Amino acid sequence: WIYNSSMPSSISSPKLGSWIGGEYDKDSATKTAAIKTKGGNSFTHFAKSKTASNDLYEDVVSPGLKQDLVCETWQNGSGDLGPFCKPQHTWEVVDVKSVEVNGETWTINQDHSKWCVSKSSNYVCVGDMNRQSGQEKRGGGTLCSSDSATYKAFTSAIQGK
Repeated sequence: WIYNSSMPSSISSPKLGSWIGGEYDKDSATKTAAIKTKGGNSFTHFAKSKTASNDLYEDVVSPGLKQDLVCETWQNGSGDLGPFCKPQHTWEVVDVKSVEVNGETWTINQDHSKWCVSKSSNYVCVGDMNRQSGQEKRGGGTLCSSDSATYKAFTSAIQGK
């Protein structure tokens, strides 16, 4: 739902204008969109509505990227999901336990960021969903890109899984 919007003429496009005007798919429980910037950068956006009643990372992102994931999300809310591992699940999704950046270390209980990296390629996703059962009943999404420098920065911060 869009409650406020502004579209400068420098980024104006018919599709974006339609979306801001409320013309978008309101019935899909999950949605994937490929996005390409004017500069040629490619992104994939994964989203779920509250009607999806599932985990964004295990049920939408992993299958969409066809990748195992390592996720760093807030773990102080309602119902940590824990790891989704093979062979019970097609794609493995595990949680980061701690990160270190510039000599500072913190755990998932101290950090409210929401990001994940793929295990075997350069995907990095940043979004607004935690890996907790309470999040299964809300909508949200994540934006993913494949960039080796960004991937290296995120993966080098992971201290414990």
